[in-house]
Formats: sequence, structure tokens, C-alpha cells
Amino acid sequence: MNSNEETLLKKHGITYIDKKHVYQLSLERRHFIISNTTPYLAYFKGKYNNLSSWSDTLIMFITKFINLKIIDVKDLFRLEFDWTKQDIFSYNNIFTNSKDIIIDQIKIKLNTNISSTHLMYVLYDIVETYNIEKEFIKIYYIKRPANESLEVRNYFYKRACVSIKEYLIIAKYFSEERTNSFFIGLKKIDKVFKRYFPNHISLLLFENKMSYSAVKSKFMRIFFMNLESNKNKKVVKYILDILTEYYGYKY
Repeated sequence: MNSNEETLLKKHGITYIDKKHVYQLSLERRHFIISNTTPYLAYFKGKYNNLSSWSDTLIMFITKFINLKIIDVKDLFRLEFDWTKQDIFSYNNIFTNSKDIIIDQIKIKLNTNISSTHLMYVLYDIVETYNIEKEFIKIYYIKRPANESLEVRNYFYKRACVSIKEYLIIAKYFSEERTNSFFIGLKKIDKVFKRYFPNHISLLLFENKMSYSAVKSKFMRIFFMNLESNKNKKVVKYILDILTEYYGYKY
């Protein structure tokens, strides 16, 4: 890591975990906005949990707090929230959308008809109200490229361009001319991709093969409906398939 990259990462609160660049959620103040983000990893007192939703993140922490006798189930119902008049917890199924928190055969309903940001507001309020030590809590999450700063997005895009160029030349034995031709085609496809998937911005800004492949299949279905020439379809498929290989090679 060079000094410019280190400065950029520090400025934007980015760290690397499993080759992914992720952000750490700070619970020092309740000023965060995490719309269009995905939790990746949560840590509490020496144990890490992989996560896929903010509601599961909240449930994981609540369950740990209660199992470790830091709070009691009844403490959840003593909470007062200054940002909503909705009930957040209930013993009864009164919510339109909810998830279960099950502790010692007691089932509590969590109201999930609130935003991801507000789900973490609940966690923040629990931590603040019951003086839970914040240094034992770490939450890392992934932002979609559209939600990242232009500075960060441009940095990772340029880095990806360098990386895939190296891959084409070293692993695929592409000539300089063939590599340039590949990038010309990729940039044309990328313009169309951004129109249909504005949150992702570019085909080069995915974190791994799995996330790329999931969007790639949807994009191909949409794109191919508007391509009449079989020759063009073959070219597009060829470029997208090379990107699949690249993400597999990179990770």
C-alpha cells in the first residue's frame, strides 16, 4: 500500500477485510446514514459474525447482549426513541414486517418496517441507554459504488483498470493492441451498464466474482433484448466472460 492510498483510506474510514474495501460504522454519535449499504462483518467481544442484512445485525447484537446478561429482555421494552413513535419491539405479531428474536424460548417481534439507518439507531440507543462499552463493538459494511465519494470511486476504478490490464497481458497473453481493443469495447458496454444499474456505476467496481456474476446475468438479459446482431452479442458476451474470469483470478 502506497502513501497516497493509505491517506485516501484513512480519510474515508476504509479498511480491507478479505480483499474487500469496507467501511466501519461508528457508534460514537448517532449521525450516520447507511442507506443502500450492506453489512459485512460484526464483532463483539472477540467473536466475528458474517452478516447480510441490517435487521440480522441488530438481532445478533441484541441476542448477544441478553445471553451475556448485559441487558434483560424487559430492557428492550423500556427503551424510549426520540426519532420515532412506532413500536420497535412486541411480544405480539402487530407489525406489517417483522423478524423474530428468540431467546430462551421467548419470541420477540422486531419491527423491520423501518430503514437500515433506523435499525442501527436502535442499536445505538441500546448501547447508549445501558452503557455498553463501544470498544467491544465493531461493524463493517460495504457501500455501493454510487454511494461512495467520487474520489474513492475514481481511485478504485483506476486501480481496477490497471489490474485487469495486467491480467489480460500476463494471464491471457493479450498483446497491447488487443488489450486496448478490449478496453474500447468494455467502455462502450459500461455506458449501457451504468444506465441500467446506476448503483453499481461500472462493471469494474464489484468486490468479487459472486457479486459480479449475479448482476452480469441480469444485465445480459436486458442488454441482449436490445441487440439485434448476433455478432454484437458474441462480442459483449466475450468481454463479460473475460471479466468473470478476471474476478475469479483476482479473488
